[in-house]
Amino acid sequence: MKTPKTKIKKSKQIAKKTRPKNVWNAVRKLEGHLKKADIQATILTDSLYELRAAVSIDIKKEIVQKLCNTVNGDLLHALFEQKVKAEKGQDSGHIEENAIMIGILEALEQVLDLTPYRSDGERLTVSKETVRAYDFYEYPESLDNNDKKLEVEILRCGWKINGKLVIRPKVFEVRNNERIRAGISEG
Repeated sequence: MKTPKTKIKKSKQIAKKTRPKNVWNAVRKLEGHLKKADIQATILTDSLYELRAAVSIDIKKEIVQKLCNTVNGDLLHALFEQKVKAEKGQDSGHIEENAIMIGILEALEQVLDLTPYRSDGERLTVSKETVRAYDFYEYPESLDNNDKKLEVEILRCGWKINGKLVIRPKVFEVRNNERIRAGISEG
């Protein structure tokens, strides 16, 4: 019976001798370095995605600006007007041409994550703090008055990419005589 016990002890001793402590310490240090490298790689990857998204927004913004300021006019706004007319049933062109133009606008909206901001003909009141969100057709002289709020009408809608305003709506100030003509009384 003594023989089996000694054999077990000898095998445990042999197993312990094959695993020196300094190797395990080195393995633990290596695991620690690998974990740190993995964390740093994750941070780098996240930063690259953020940079890619920022560059992407700038490129999208440039594309939208080019579509809004072409030699032939505001192509993006023309496509949007055609879509609005088609939705209201006011389009008088060929059905195929209208479908193509609406399809182009919808593709641009999807690819560029583009949404219109404000609608044509909409009237609103603008304060001095919010005036920078709009592009005035003519600079209103009454804007210099600090306490004054302006009533404006949207001429062309603006555009947002990912919820960020990239093209400001084109507006003009509605003056008192224009309000009277429109049946709006000042109170």
